[in-house]
Amino acid sequence: MTLLQEALFLLAATSLVLGAALSLTRVLRGASAGVRHRVLACGCILGFILPALLPLLPAPTSPASVGEPASDANTPVAAEYCGAPGADPTPVGARAEHIVFGIGGIWLLGALIILGRLMCLHLRAHGIARHAHPVAGGRIVGVKADLCPGVSLRVSSSVPGPLLIGWIRARIILPAVAARWSGDELQAVLRHELAHVRRRDNLVGLIASLLVAFHWFNPLAWLVASRLRVEAELACDDAVIRAGVRSSSYARFLLDAASRLSMGPALPANASSPFAARARRRLASLLDPSVRRTAPGRSLSFLIAAAYVLLILPLTALRPPASAAPQLHAAPIWFPTDIAAGVWEIAAELRENRGLHAREKDPTLAVRLPEGVTTDPNGAWEIEAHRAFALAEAKYGCVFNKPGGYVHLTRFVGETIIDYHVARVPHPKTSLPERALSNLLDVVDLGFMGDFRAYRIEVEENGMPRRFTWQHAREIRCVLAEFARNATGQ
Repeated sequence: MTLLQEALFLLAATSLVLGAALSLTRVLRGASAGVRHRVLACGCILGFILPALLPLLPAPTSPASVGEPASDANTPVAAEYCGAPGADPTPVGARAEHIVFGIGGIWLLGALIILGRLMCLHLRAHGIARHAHPVAGGRIVGVKADLCPGVSLRVSSSVPGPLLIGWIRARIILPAVAARWSGDELQAVLRHELAHVRRRDNLVGLIASLLVAFHWFNPLAWLVASRLRVEAELACDDAVIRAGVRSSSYARFLLDAASRLSMGPALPANASSPFAARARRRLASLLDPSVRRTAPGRSLSFLIAAAYVLLILPLTALRPPASAAPQLHAAPIWFPTDIAAGVWEIAAELRENRGLHAREKDPTLAVRLPEGVTTDPNGAWEIEAHRAFALAEAKYGCVFNKPGGYVHLTRFVGETIIDYHVARVPHPKTSLPERALSNLLDVVDLGFMGDFRAYRIEVEENGMPRRFTWQHAREIRCVLAEFARNATGQ
């Protein structure tokens, strides 16, 4: 399965989960806000971790073709792969990959913009918490001692309303005007914030924000994240009412606080406020005696997650089959600019790491290149290999599992002789952060795999050294792919 096919399947599966979550909340309009929030939260969490669950989902498999005619050894290297003389220098396959990676670049730019904004709001939240001062005394201290003795409570003049800051360690920030609130108002506010703490709403909100960052082009992600915030506030309001606070008094206080907050700044990324959602809907919910305010049980999350997984399983039939035979694809994309080449290198390394992990599980994915010199019958190229394997996902089409491995490829283009030399060299020692990152990526089969990534590349044209470009990498890959196909066919 190609990277594009996996991305399209992932998009379809995520959209299906998010669409089901929105539809289910419409069906459950008569249920409590806590139940609707649980449905949306499970959808967001599953959509966020779906890339990690993708290898665990079943995929149709197609057995290796038996009796398939071997590639004609007398056929010259295909122009669609290697850009043979007289062929279009930008073949159809390369153009398609240009488009795919161009779309990928646009997606990455949008994701980085949203993640940057998320980080700025996160830093702003920490700034608010750092400059807030502890509660010195008065009525606030007494209410805190009764309701939330284990939660940090601070006061800041830079916030117009109460905030809950922190994804793991919760800190409640009250505005300076809180000193003039009555005891009942303080209890209502703190009970609301403690409901956020118990429900881990800030952590769920972070996952929803990351889901939006990675699916910024999908309107379903934005709708689910917006609806999630509203349902979280309604569920916490219900918790306040269940604690014995009069709904009319709390609604009056909410209306006053919402009017003060309407001119305030945007909330930080890891902050929750009881007045951040649409005040009109919250007031209507508080004053409606027919609204259900029951809290959902713990088993509901498992039932909802199981329902989502069962919803995705029929979609796996649309995944392209994973063939057991070696799939040696054409060359990767080549970009003319250095910035785009750097993006290609990162993508190629991730693909290579994934291919190496797949090779560990299925050694037939890598084709052993014969030792010594092999010449193309048509005289188009000559390959000298030593301790080398052809691997489709490798950056340069080959990997070496022992010291001293190399591939020396000579291409004959008219009167021009181009020499490529790819050799394994000792891998530099990695630092502790690099090893930690590799171990983390190993969870999703993208680890660095040590010495497999250590290469030395040399290019000569008619005996003169040339600067290595990604066009050269594309030519090496396609020639080795053609060679490996002929080798397996024989």
